[in-house]
This record gives sequence, structure tokens and C-alpha cells, in this order.
Amino acid sequence: MKLSPLFLLLLASLCFTACEDDDDPRPATIIGTWKLVEVYADPGGGGDFEPVDSERIINFETDSTYSSNSIICDFSTETNMLTVLSEGTYDLDAETLTPGDCRNVPPQGPNLRLEFDGEEVILSYQCIEPCQHKYRRR
Repeated sequence: MKLSPLFLLLLASLCFTACEDDDDPRPATIIGTWKLVEVYADPGGGGDFEPVDSERIINFETDSTYSSNSIICDFSTETNMLTVLSEGTYDLDAETLTPGDCRNVPPQGPNLRLEFDGEEVILSYQCIEPCQHKYRRR
């Protein structure tokens, strides 16, 4: 059975157009500047993230350090736009962010849980009830 050249051309073009586009314009790296956009603070744990109007940012560097215009140890949305108020280290493999300047260190240590999925950074604070900050790339 002979296949017509037109059929073969059609089949070949389908093979090339059926491929999924894998080009993602967003870098899958935490390096860069992230802005606080949502807060989860719900006694009882039955709620969800709520939008916030905050200028709180975190800058993640290539050497596993970070800096922020707020005190990361505090579960607050307050900032100081003119000054770096918090610095420390992070470890994506261990999912931890370690502030270098906490005044009141909880018994389990100063580490915050750090979650990164390529599009969002979530910091989980050591609260009795759930309390988290969600950041998006700025």
C-alpha cells in the first residue's frame, strides 16, 4: 500500500504541532525580590489566605542569604522602606529560613518553614494557630 506524499506531509506536521510548549517565561528560582501579597492568620485553622496591602519584601540572593525591609521574625506586615531590617540565611532543601536577628527566639529555634513552588514563597511562623505569609515575585 502506497501512502500519498500529501498524507505523509500531514502526518509529519501533526507530530510537530502536537508537542507541548515547554517554554516557561518565569524562572524556577527563588533568587530575586518577593513581595508580601497574602496573610493566613486564622484561629481554629478553618480559613484561607487573605490579600494584604503591604510593602514588605524579601530579597533572596544566590549565596543562600536574604535581606528584608521588615523584621522577618515578627508576624507583621509593617515595613521600613529605607532600611534593611532583617538578614539571614535560607536552605531550600531543608525548607528553612533562618533569621539572623530575632530578639525573642522561640524554644524550637528561630527557623521559619520556607515553601517555594516556583511561583510563590510561603513562610510559616511558629504560632499555636496557623499563621503564614505568602509572597509573589515582584
